Parts: sequence; C-alpha cells; structure tokens
Amino acid sequence: MIGFCYPPDAIPLPDGRKPCTWPPSLDCRWTDDPKAADFFLFPMDASFYSGDDFHRLPYFSGNELRHVFVHTGDTAAPLGIPSLIFRCSTHHDQFKTDPGTFPWPYPVEDFGNEASIPAEGFSFDLCFHGFPNSIRAAAVAAAKTALNVSFEFRPTFWGFIGETDAGKIQRAEMVSAMRKSRLALAPRGGGMSSYRFYEALTMARVPVLIADGHVLPFGHVIPWDDIIVRIAQRDLARTGSILRAFLDSHGDRELIERGRALRAAWGKYLDRRRWPVIMAEQIGNWLEVKHG
Repeated sequence: MIGFCYPPDAIPLPDGRKPCTWPPSLDCRWTDDPKAADFFLFPMDASFYSGDDFHRLPYFSGNELRHVFVHTGDTAAPLGIPSLIFRCSTHHDQFKTDPGTFPWPYPVEDFGNEASIPAEGFSFDLCFHGFPNSIRAAAVAAAKTALNVSFEFRPTFWGFIGETDAGKIQRAEMVSAMRKSRLALAPRGGGMSSYRFYEALTMARVPVLIADGHVLPFGHVIPWDDIIVRIAQRDLARTGSILRAFLDSHGDRELIERGRALRAAWGKYLDRRRWPVIMAEQIGNWLEVKHG
C-alpha cells in the first residue's frame, strides 16, 4: 500500500493557527508522485477545517474515497465528505453526513504502571478528578449520595499545564485516585468523549460512560457494553443509585477481571504507540471495500 502525504501547508489557515500534524509514520510505503498513490493523507488535524476546505486539495476531486483525514477535535460539525475520517469524538448521527467516519481513541498516556490493585484494596467506589461541566457536576453530586467518591474539580485541564509544577500535582492526584477506585467516572467533555475514559482503560479500571449517542472505537471487536458501565444523560440524577446497584451485584474480583479485559483491549486496538500499524490496517480495509 502506497500513500501520498500532503505538505502541512496544503490548506493554510487564515488566522495563522497551526493544527497538530500527523507525521507520515503509517506502516506503509510513501511516494512523492500522486499518480502512484493508493491513498492521500492530509496530515493536519481536520477539526480545524470545514469540508469545503478539503475540496481545495489538488488531488481531492475524483479521489474523494482515497483521501484520509484525522479529526481529534470536540466539534460535532459534519465535514460532508465521503472520505475516510478517523474521528476521536463520534456521534452516531455523524455517519449520515460523513459515511467514512471511523471512531478513534484519544492519544492518552499509558498509566499501566499504576494498574495494580492497592494491597489494602480499593478505598473509593468512584473517582473523578478533572475539568468540570454541567454533566460532570450533576453526575458527581448524584454519585455522592450513595457512593464513596474521590473527586476534585480543576479549573484547568492538566494536559494544558502538564509540565508545570501544578500540572504534575494534578496528574499525580488523578492517577492516585483512579488507582484506589473501583470505577472511574467518564462523562462526556466538550465533545462526545473524554480523555478520562481512555486513561481508565490504561489503568485497568472500569469507566462509567455518560455520553448519549457516542460511538466507541472498534465496537465490532470490543464488546464495550459487556465490560463498561453506561448511564443515559436523562438518568444523571440517578447516577448514585444506578452505580450502587451495580457494585452490589458485581464484586471486586469481577471488576478486576473487567479491568484486565479493558486494559488488554486498549493495548491491542487503541494504544497510540500501535497507531501506525492499526491505522494502516484500517486504511487498507477501507480501500479494499471501496476499490476492490
């Protein structure tokens, strides 16, 4: 499989922003000759652009189904193109306008070295340390009525200040709380998903997903609904009672086994260190279906 990678400035942004670049590290061969390419990779984060922008790419017209984009933003705005789009925040309605959408994970840090169960056992039923929004605040408030919860709302996402002293403290507190907790609360953030969901997987903790309509990645091979907990947004006020009933019927041994299964699934399909291989496989599958 041979790919052609556009230069980062193929579509300049008028306000001078510099979206993150996806380097051509895919497990494939690369060419400078677009006529020799099986697919075309746009290396900038697609969330900074509109679908109309991509029609300005010199090889897009006539090759729409051979173009590949990566969208890591929270925005739900459709691109309205038939190309393959690896999207980190996917709602089921997006398949109507962007039929080539492939749900994709966030590129989180691997906290596997913190995945062991504390010798003294779990200290908390549930944890959430992070940036608040209305859904997260309501879920935590409801959970506190029935569960032992470790929570801390922070005014700044620690990923933005990770190298500062404050960022390192926030990170350590979040990791410590999750390690001591049976469940990790992972309500939607600005988009459909959250980094917390995938961070929980790396730590072998069962996430509690609250995000109506969210489509998780690799659902055709990962039995998500058998190993995570979902709560509908209409049931936010019942978060505490729902999770209390769940924990009363699922012992720590089962939670630990679920956590191990989640950690294994993350390592096989979602770990960003394997993205060059995994993404190339999906591009190959896409091209085979669309072009035979």
